[in-house]
Amino acid sequence: MSLAALAASGQALGSFQPATPLFSVVSTAGSASTSNSATQLAPGVYAHTGGWLVSGASVSWTSNVLGWSDSTNSGFLNSNIVVKNNTATSQTFLFTVTMMGTTAGSATFGGSLGGQFVNAGPSLGSLTSSGPLWSASIDGAAVNTQLNNALFFALPFSVESIGSSNFSNQAYASSIASSISVKYSLTLSAGGEATFNSSFSLQVVPSPAALALFGFTPLMGSRRRRR
Repeated sequence: MSLAALAASGQALGSFQPATPLFSVVSTAGSASTSNSATQLAPGVYAHTGGWLVSGASVSWTSNVLGWSDSTNSGFLNSNIVVKNNTATSQTFLFTVTMMGTTAGSATFGGSLGGQFVNAGPSLGSLTSSGPLWSASIDGAAVNTQLNNALFFALPFSVESIGSSNFSNQAYASSIASSISVKYSLTLSAGGEATFNSSFSLQVVPSPAALALFGFTPLMGSRRRRR
């Protein structure tokens, strides 16, 4: 029986809510509420556009696409964000996007990260992180991190690439109890702007018990009948 047939039988291995993600921004620049609007692109797939703005600092996201397929029991969280620091001093930013959901089996996951740093100030600019700049989490615990203790410099009015990285076929042995998320944590010098695009995707894998329940292991029974 295929995964699609499992889902069609009403015994889905997982379920997520891409229409109602949680967006959070915490910054030394101050506090403000986030705004977001969602547009449905396809069944189970939504594009989110929104932002956060305070005291010359901002975080914005466009075409932030989240999706979940009940037929394949797979999902993804594609994040596209721009972080700007138009204040007179360095500021830290913590941006998180979370998609709520659960699974009934283990999962494999993968993802990617790329971006650039723009220094619009008259002095040497920096993009740094204390710990991972980017992390993918399941149920609040990081399962992959990228750009640990990042340190990038850019000359005045210039652009610096942060490069690109990817990972795939990593295993998560437990069921997912509540959520998957992507988090950015960084410090920008005055006049700095960071643009990122990332992906985090997962595929739910049936447990041995689920496989047996849906008839994936009929050999022992058939052997007994032949005997």
